[in-house]
Amino acid sequence: MLKVYKSKVYVTRSIYVNVDGNSRMVEFRGGQTYPKKIFGVFTTDSVKMQKALESHMGFGKTFELDSEEKKVVKPQEVITLMEPKNIPEPIVIEEDVIEEVEETVDEVEETVQEAPVVEELVVEEEPVNETVEAFEPVVEEKVGPREIFEVEKAQDAKLWLMNEFKNEFTHRQLANKDLILKAAKEKNVVFPNLK
Repeated sequence: MLKVYKSKVYVTRSIYVNVDGNSRMVEFRGGQTYPKKIFGVFTTDSVKMQKALESHMGFGKTFELDSEEKKVVKPQEVITLMEPKNIPEPIVIEEDVIEEVEETVDEVEETVQEAPVVEELVVEEEPVNETVEAFEPVVEEKVGPREIFEVEKAQDAKLWLMNEFKNEFTHRQLANKDLILKAAKEKNVVFPNLK
């Protein structure tokens, strides 16, 4: 027998009941709270669980028996379940039909012709007239050095090189005027007003 227990107060609630000396949790699950509150329900068909719920101290106060359904199996239903339904009868193919199918297959095989063999088509290649165009050699134009007129002192030249070519020179590499001029020559830079 299936019994449905309904909470009287809570939408969701959990309680513990004692079933055969073991503590079991029972959860009353409900639905929405708006526009109408639907309280939590718990359904069971276990007779032991039903007895434990009905002997709980909250039975009748915070939850109650909402409905019971008796499962009755009618003898006719059992008989109809056991009888095979909708089983198709086996299909029997007569030998005459098999012979007809074999004859039509033989006829089709006789009518099928082999595809004619096509000889390969050989195309003669014409000689290619190769004309060589005269290429003009690429002449690299030499770019003159970059002239920096505003630098007049060695210290200013050093700072200019360090700012222009960041992370390429250290202070030690540009320690004196000769080293500064050598580094400027490598970078194609000239300081005409350097004294």
